Order: sequence, then C-alpha cells, then structure tokens
Amino acid sequence: MMRHAKQEDGWVLITAIVVMALMLMVGLAVLSVADNQQRQGGQERVRESSFNLSEGGLYQQSLILSRRWPRNASLAYPPQCTQADAAQTLCPLPGALVKSVSGGSANSIFNAVDFNTGATVTWTLKVRDNSDASGNPTAIYSKAVADGAQGTACPTAPCTWDANRDRKIWVRADATVRGKTRSMVALLQLDQIRLPFPTNVVQAGWVHASNSGNKTLVNTQGNATTGSQVLVGCVDQGAPDQKNNTCNGWDAGQVSPSRYCNVGSPGCPSSVPPGMTPDALQKAIENADRTYTNVCPDPKDKTQWQGIVYINAANNNLNCTMDPNGNAPVNSNSATCDANDPSTTFGMIIMTRGQLTIGSNDVYCGIIYMPNLGTPPLTQLSKPVVTLGSGAAIYGGVVVDNGGGVEVGQACGGTCSTATITYDPNAFPRVAAAGAAGLVQNSWRELAPTQ
Repeated sequence: MMRHAKQEDGWVLITAIVVMALMLMVGLAVLSVADNQQRQGGQERVRESSFNLSEGGLYQQSLILSRRWPRNASLAYPPQCTQADAAQTLCPLPGALVKSVSGGSANSIFNAVDFNTGATVTWTLKVRDNSDASGNPTAIYSKAVADGAQGTACPTAPCTWDANRDRKIWVRADATVRGKTRSMVALLQLDQIRLPFPTNVVQAGWVHASNSGNKTLVNTQGNATTGSQVLVGCVDQGAPDQKNNTCNGWDAGQVSPSRYCNVGSPGCPSSVPPGMTPDALQKAIENADRTYTNVCPDPKDKTQWQGIVYINAANNNLNCTMDPNGNAPVNSNSATCDANDPSTTFGMIIMTRGQLTIGSNDVYCGIIYMPNLGTPPLTQLSKPVVTLGSGAAIYGGVVVDNGGGVEVGQACGGTCSTATITYDPNAFPRVAAAGAAGLVQNSWRELAPTQ
C-alpha cells in the first residue's frame, strides 16, 4: 500500500529562489566590475587618442618648420592652426591628419574608432618664438609670455617667427578627442649644415692698401690658435709695395703675421677656386635672413645688415655701402666682435654682383662673400669689389671670386685711421645651410590645458 506525501511547504522552491538571487547578485556585481573596467578602458583609450593626436600634430608642424623655417617676419606663421584651417599652407592638412574632419580619409594618420565621423575632435597648433617679454631668448615656456608681446620685434602680438635669430622656436599642440584634452609643448632648433668655404682671412684676385707705413691692415692670426693667410689670385710682382704692386699692394708689416700666398708661387695653389660651388651658394642663399633684389640695404639701418644678408644684384652697377656710423658693430654689441659676448652672433653678406663699401669707422662681425658674377666680372684695380673706409674693421674674413680685388682703407693723404681685416674663426660656422628642425633635448613636456 503506497503512502503519499502529505506536506507541501515549498522549501525547495524557496531555496532555489535564494540561490538564483545570489547568483544574480554575483553576476550583476561581476558585470558591473566588467562594465566599469570597460568604461575606464574607453576613457584611457580616449586619453591616449587625444595624446597621440596632440603629439602627432606637434610633429607634423615640426616637419613643416623644417621645410620652411621662419627666419624673418616675412616668413611668419599664422597665429594658430586648427582643424578648420584647410587653406593654410603652413598648417598640417586637417584631412590628412584626422579622419573625422572634412576631407579625411582612410589614409589619414589618425583614423581609429575615436576619430570616426561624428566624433568631437579638435586641435590647435601654435608656433612661437622663444623670446621673453623683453625679446630675449628663454628656455622656459610660459603660455602668458608666448601668447603676449615679445620685445621690440613684436610689441603688440606674439612673434610667430624666429625674432631673436637663435634658430629656436616653441611649438604647442592642444588636441581634444571626445571631450578629453591633452596639451604638450616642445622647443625646436634648426640644425645648421656647415658648407665648404675657404678659411682665408682674405681671398681675392688682388689686395691693395691705401695707407702707407707698417700699421697692420690684415691680421692673419686674430684670436685663433691656428691662424689664417691671405690668398691672392694674381702672380706675385716682388716685394709688397703699395706704390707699384698691383697684386700684393701693401707695405711690409701691413699683413701680420706675414702669411700670404700667390697662385703659382711655391707651396701655393695653381689657381684660386671660387669660395663656394653653385650648389653650396644656392643653399647659403636659401638660409638668408634678409634678401634684397637690385636694391641695397639702408646704409644707416644696422638691423638691415644683421644676420645672413643676400643682395641679388642684376649687374655690376649696384654699389652698396654699409655705414651705420656711431652704432655698435653690426651683429654684436661688443666693441670688437667679442665671441664671448652673448650679443655677438656674427653674420654673412652675400652679394652676387657689384661693389660693397664698409663705411669709415664702421665695424662688421662676420664674413663678406662676393661671387663677382657680373659680365664681365670686376677685375680692374680702379674698381675694387670690396672697399674698407678709413678706420673700418671686419672681424671674420673677406672672399672675392673671379679676380675681384679688395681695397683696405681709402686714400686720405695719410691723415685717416687704419682700416683692418682681422681673422676670426668664430665667423666661419655662419657659412651654413638650413638642416632639419629637431627637438631640443629635455624640452618636450605635457602641460595642463590651462598652462
């Protein structure tokens, strides 16, 4: 006889419900943790995306700076570049940088999920000189200083070009991806590639001194451990005597130490090559801070002669004079172009044709290079290519090609001061071409967006 269960209290059902509730709670907790981690991962991914975009924009702007360094105000960059500046030739192309902007494609540098169409992506790039409020170079970045007036060169707005001419520029990048902003800044420096150039204190077709006596007109030693020489591209006519020697036209003692070389003489070259090859000359011209075509810089304006100056003359009729009399030397505030003085930068003047005169009592720190490309080139004694006035001084060197001559000191009846050309090896590194723009070590850093 079967016995039937007489109690139906439902304890098994209750137990099952409790177990299911516990399982559901654990599942929800695990799901919450996973969801939170996924959300944090997404936020981290967005942070990385904005960081990558900011860094990528900075390097893209650096590449543009390498190709077109803003060495003067005429080459200044715009106040800023943004994702809306598709027409700005000095800004990265927005469509090539980020996929989500107008014109972006699968070939854009940044085209991951955070940059897809519909995402909020903005970026801003700024090029600023590394000058402080007084216009002096500084290695410390400050947003307030970089976006404000920077000395006399930029009295009302920031300098977006290399105003202090130290070949250094700040680049700042701010990028926002899906509401997250990352900012960074780096100091870029333009590398200089030294170009082949003779290190003779004077190299010319002939050299003539107007003053008589044993006062030094050409100092072949200067402040160098190893000195230089005068290389003359004409045949030695005997003992130097300015009265009748149209080649080495100076008195004994006026080139001191007496180191000079004439083509064809023992130990001297058989000919005088040009100071620069056409290719090197073109690279030096591209590196010029100031360019003048068929006109001369203002004789009295010292600033127009500073740095690397290129004077592109059409023929030999252009006769330029540098005469900022009463001012400090050109390219320095030191009385004698002292290389230890931070204000001494040295410079270079390249004048393709015509004649150049350094005015009386004026001082130039740097290299003067005259390719003398006129047709025909200037070779007559009556037409020197470079002339130094009474008391004028050059610290560096002078090179004249194609048989052109150098007149050291204008004739003045023996009552004028002695003009001098002094060898200074510190001037010759300025004969250079622009290389790439690279980051200055330890200058890169991330900023808070408000900094």
